[in-house]
Amino acid sequence: MEDFNKDFDGFVKIAEQNFESYSLLMKGNKMNAAVTRLYYASFQLLYRRLCLDGQICSEVKDVHKKVIDLANYNRLINPRQYKMLRELKDLRVKADYDGYVLTHEQCYSPVANGEKLYAELKLSCI
Repeated sequence: MEDFNKDFDGFVKIAEQNFESYSLLMKGNKMNAAVTRLYYASFQLLYRRLCLDGQICSEVKDVHKKVIDLANYNRLINPRQYKMLRELKDLRVKADYDGYVLTHEQCYSPVANGEKLYAELKLSCI
């Protein structure tokens, strides 16, 4: 990857784009896509932090589980944040792989928590 940004600013920009996309998708009532973008907004920030700390590299099997578990183990996230991230990931899996058409009711709590999580991670992981 010749153009890879060694100070990992790209991960922050991707996280911000994902969060902006999430906001637009919510306004358009596209719940499945919105949940996916919200999850990835937080995931990118954690992934960046773990890369910077030398805890993870780009070629990791089951990278989502690894990032969440390492972030929890290394106390980059607290137990409340870990629970919020797991809940959001589980909803993302339903949205992406299980054929569910998500409703506002199903998403209300995970999305509200996901927004809080993203804001908290932006403060602590950048």
